[in-house]
Amino acid sequence: MIRRRFTTHSLLQEAAALKIELANAPSIERYLHEYPDLLRIVSHTLRDSRGALPSAAMRLEIEGDPREIGGRTLVLRILQQVDSALSESLQAWNDRIAQVLRYSDGWFHVSLDLRSGASLQA
Repeated sequence: MIRRRFTTHSLLQEAAALKIELANAPSIERYLHEYPDLLRIVSHTLRDSRGALPSAAMRLEIEGDPREIGGRTLVLRILQQVDSALSESLQAWNDRIAQVLRYSDGWFHVSLDLRSGASLQA
């Protein structure tokens, strides 16, 4: 079995291939260089979320972390109508992410973005 090597560059290329918008790619790249342990779970989550939601608009971005002053977190935002199946998928993804990252200093999660579709295209 060949193990896949995860790099920041390959993850950003993967996001683009999956048609996931990158909000401020240099900022995302710096964050992933700072927390390389996020690469594998972010990659898996991007592929899983695109597979489950093939037509949803998605954006990967850095946002302020409300848990700490000056903190940052990586977020995959999904623009999609909420239904019970999607809510369960989001919970499962975030539970899996939390389990994998329990000892990480970096953080990543999946969130619904209920703003208009136009705002994701900006």
